Amino acid sequence: MNSMRAGTSWGLTRHIALEISKTFLFSLLVLELSYSLLVSILAAGRYDLDLPLVLPVLWYAAIAMLSDSIPLALMFASSLVYGRFVADREVMAARSFGMSNRKILLPALLLGLVFSFSGYFINGFVVPLMKHKRNDVGSLLIEQFRSLGKGNNRDFRFGNLNLWIMEHEGRRLTGVFVGPRTDSDTDEILSREKIEKLDLVSYPYCLYAGEGTILFPEEVPFRRASALSPAAAGKPVEPVDKDLAGHIIIELRDVSVFYSSELHSGGSNYFFQRMHLDQLDISFDPARKAKRSRKGKELNNRELSAEIAALGGTFGGKPPAAEAKALERLQFEYHGRIGRMFSCGLFVLMGGLIALFLNSGNRLLPFFVSCAVVPSVFYGGTVVFQLAVHKGLLPLPFVQVPAVLMVCMLGWGLWRLERKVTR
Repeated sequence: MNSMRAGTSWGLTRHIALEISKTFLFSLLVLELSYSLLVSILAAGRYDLDLPLVLPVLWYAAIAMLSDSIPLALMFASSLVYGRFVADREVMAARSFGMSNRKILLPALLLGLVFSFSGYFINGFVVPLMKHKRNDVGSLLIEQFRSLGKGNNRDFRFGNLNLWIMEHEGRRLTGVFVGPRTDSDTDEILSREKIEKLDLVSYPYCLYAGEGTILFPEEVPFRRASALSPAAAGKPVEPVDKDLAGHIIIELRDVSVFYSSELHSGGSNYFFQRMHLDQLDISFDPARKAKRSRKGKELNNRELSAEIAALGGTFGGKPPAAEAKALERLQFEYHGRIGRMFSCGLFVLMGGLIALFLNSGNRLLPFFVSCAVVPSVFYGGTVVFQLAVHKGLLPLPFVQVPAVLMVCMLGWGLWRLERKVTR
């Protein structure tokens, strides 16, 4: 039997699926670039770093958003494609050949199933890993300094400090300037012993070194042992100081410290040399604000399930308040991943259904209506029911009510659409 006579056109199904896929890829690219750039700018402000230093965060931020950007991009694509097909009367032509609305929505259903099943792996394993890498900006910066490469005239910003390097080849530096930022609220620069001895509390000051070497905490004990004797370098050394964990240590040589006397009565705005040091070590801690331990959103599905089971089985009765709150957060995260996994199929079907239901000659109307209805029902409903569960008004499975509500909306919409067409 001919597929058209049976009410199904696989050629039309492939065509619609291809159009949705192309529009989906473009929408996903726009969403990912916009979000990742925003996260990078926020990370640069939060960590007081120059934007080029945190640009690698773009990659991690983009992948970390896939759990929300995929269903949204699918909804955008289906509403735009079906809106165009309705406006161009192609849907009317398909109906005239005997195709039902369910068969017209078949491409959206197939794409939704594919992304829903793949969402288990994306939401449960890829996204949590990328969220951990995105949040651990400090470790990312340290890795950048491990492979600095060759260059010149590099300017880095760490908190209230500016670090300017005239030339660098790997971790060997030539011409290093360290000084306070012009927009800094404090003049504090260093906390090493030799600098603390200087009476420079009221003075902005800076230092310049002819040479420098970038070190990491694991290399400091070896350096100390080598300085004592060549034989000591081959022996086991003391463990890394925990206070230096996450630090970048710069060993400076041929150091000149300068200070300004402008706050003295009768002083000037010029800088005067204060002292000269053969060697001085300074350290930055870009990981001081980083999330060093993996949180619930950064655990994959297996780790998250094991953590929930461990917290739930530790206490026979009602757990203490702190443990109960931690368990609730993990359970919300687990149920949220389930909801986001199925949101791919729901969002793409709702976009197409709204376009068929409106039956408007305006191609963009289904897009705007979908953006106003679908995310507000799903994400807004998730927040409301999570709050109700958190207050103890409803049991935990009720956090999935928004997804169930969207399934009901799909069923009602198809039923209403079929009645509307058959009349």
